Amino acid sequence: SDSTADMSMSSVGSKSKKKGKKASLSVRAISVEEVFGQVSDVVASTIAPPPPRVVLTPRSAEACLKHGVNPEVLRIRDLDSFWEVGIDPEIQRMRHEVYSRRRHEMMKIVRSERKRLLNMEAAAKEKAGGASLTPAQILAQQQKQNSTLVEIEERRLAKMRRRQEKELEQMLAFEVKMEEIQNEMKRKADKEKRIEEARIRAKMKRQREMVEERRIRELRRKAQEDAEEELRNQVQEEMFQRDMKLLAEKKRQDRKNKIQARINDEERARKAEEHRLGTQRLFKEQQQRLKAAADERDRKEK
Repeated sequence: SDSTADMSMSSVGSKSKKKGKKASLSVRAISVEEVFGQVSDVVASTIAPPPPRVVLTPRSAEACLKHGVNPEVLRIRDLDSFWEVGIDPEIQRMRHEVYSRRRHEMMKIVRSERKRLLNMEAAAKEKAGGASLTPAQILAQQQKQNSTLVEIEERRLAKMRRRQEKELEQMLAFEVKMEEIQNEMKRKADKEKRIEEARIRAKMKRQREMVEERRIRELRRKAQEDAEEELRNQVQEEMFQRDMKLLAEKKRQDRKNKIQARINDEERARKAEEHRLGTQRLFKEQQQRLKAAADERDRKEK
């Protein structure tokens, strides 16, 4: 049973056989499920911490031993536990994510192995016909388990050290890869920055050229408008001068016409007067001739 296994596992922490039984009474073996729910007190940037001083139940210890799992990596660690001086926040976050992901993966492996061991024990008991053990048999079983427990623990620690060395190499390779990725990202960012700066410079140059082109077009348009305005003013001045000249010529012609009309009127008046005087003289001469003729008749009749 788990209680019997817990009692047998408690003697692992002792350094001598004489003191082992007393120490086993004060140290309680725990399962990986309990370890999985504990909060780690490790404060280091690495994702491969040293093995903890923890006593595991036999099945939990055997499951960890078989797969070389360090019980410490099953404990909960928050993001702050990966902080160290000078660490990049992105590296810190990624280490925490890698640790959390690997923690669940390792727990899944150990849990599956522990379940397999329980199933094997249950099958063995069922095969044995469910016979109950006597106290002497239980004691013998405990002594047998205690005799091999230290060896199991030593093998577990050795395998764990090998696994940690491998994980350390993987972590170093991961950090080198992350540094390469960061350098590549930095190179890309610098390249994009240079491209963006070049684009901005080109854009500003185009804007300056467009402003200069607009200024030149505006100057040309203003010069053309000024030239057209000057031409219009010149044409208007010429038209004005022509009109004034025509007006002066008309006035001069009018004065000339008036003078000529006055002369003509005077000439007509003079001729009319001459005609009147001539008519008057002719009439007077005719009257005189008639009177003379009448006088001549009167004289003859007498």
